[in-house]
Amino acid sequence: CEATETGCTMMGCMDGLDVEFAAATWPVGTYHVEVVADGELTSCTATLPLNTTQASTCTASTVLLGTSGSALAAGEHRLTGVIILSMPDAATITIDRDGTVLHTSSFAPAWVVSQPNGPSCGPTCKQANTKLSW
Repeated sequence: CEATETGCTMMGCMDGLDVEFAAATWPVGTYHVEVVADGELTSCTATLPLNTTQASTCTASTVLLGTSGSALAAGEHRLTGVIILSMPDAATITIDRDGTVLHTSSFAPAWVVSQPNGPSCGPTCKQANTKLSW
C-alpha cells in the first residue's frame, strides 16, 4: 500500500455571519445599527456622507459595520452591512437614520461548514450570509 500525500493550500476562512444591506437609497444622516446576537447588544454608528478619518464605530469588536463610497460623490456613500464575528443562533438587526427606524429584521442564520482547502486540510469554518432589503 502506497502512502498518498495531500497537497493543502493555505486559504483561510473565518467563522461568522455576514449581513448585506440592500437599501434603495442612502440619504445623508446619522445611522445607528443595533445588532442583538444571542441576546447581546452591539450598537454601531456611521454618518453619511462618510468622513475619511473614521467611517463607522461599534461598541464591540465582534461586530463590524461596513461602509462604501468614501472616494465617490457624497450621494454614492452607503452602508454595506455588518459582519458578526461569532455564530449566533438568532440575530435581530435594527437600522435607523436620525432616530427614525428604517428596517428591523430577526432571523436564525443558516450555517454552512466551509473547508476552503479540502476535507482533509484545515481550517474548518462555519459561515452564514443573509441580505436585508428595504
